[in-house]
Amino acid sequence: MKTLRLGLGSVLLCLGILTAGAAPASAVPTPGLGTGEIVSPVVVRPKMKVPLVIGLGNTERTGVRVRVQFHGRCWTRDSKFVKFKRPAVTVNVPPDLSRPPGAKILRKVKGKLKIPASCAAQEDTPGIPTWDGYFAADFGVAGQRVQGTFSSFFWIGKPFTRNNIRYNLGLKTRKPPKTSQAHHTLPQKFRSKFESLNLDIDDPGQMRWWCSKKGVNTNHQSQARSYNARWSEWFATHPKATRKQVLTFRDSIQGLYIYACPGVSNYPGFP
Repeated sequence: MKTLRLGLGSVLLCLGILTAGAAPASAVPTPGLGTGEIVSPVVVRPKMKVPLVIGLGNTERTGVRVRVQFHGRCWTRDSKFVKFKRPAVTVNVPPDLSRPPGAKILRKVKGKLKIPASCAAQEDTPGIPTWDGYFAADFGVAGQRVQGTFSSFFWIGKPFTRNNIRYNLGLKTRKPPKTSQAHHTLPQKFRSKFESLNLDIDDPGQMRWWCSKKGVNTNHQSQARSYNARWSEWFATHPKATRKQVLTFRDSIQGLYIYACPGVSNYPGFP
């Protein structure tokens, strides 16, 4: 299992602040360019189509045309580095009329990358952080050189099945916290309904850790029934819920429970 997680991203937000002038590709950050993160999953599988997002801002009072290209690299079993990318797109970023400008995300750019079949999990080297690949997004004023690149590392997990949920969630959060169970934020009781909406409930991006220590009244064993009951009640009034509605409801109830064991700090959150 990998021992370090950098550039985390299941639902992370990146902020690229653009100026009208060109900047050298190596100048990140520079005045007018904000650092940020690409929105990307942490644990993936070969042949998986991965959704990516970056957010763009603008320090100008006028709109700007921005070129964005998503790409990535991964290691293979024979330690070769494979590149993959999608065609660049050009988008309009509106002016930022607020003062001071540059703090708002004015345009989100989305894209998908397919993980090459040859990408493979790498062996850990003691004392050396390892990763299996990375996603990146180059951006800059159209017609000029790249102004910045946001990137995030990813790891190749085991197949997204019930038997592998602890391993893959541990890969996402570096390691499993002590005395904790892997919790499906999308309950197994409604697996078929979620699958009909193209939601993989065993994807580590849909999982979180929940304290399972005996004697703790907020532990997973004590609260799972309540959690599932909320879903039963909600589906009773939303029998034809869309994918977006399901995820919105899921996110809305996460704050109703205590997931960490008492006295434990830095407990992994969600997503």
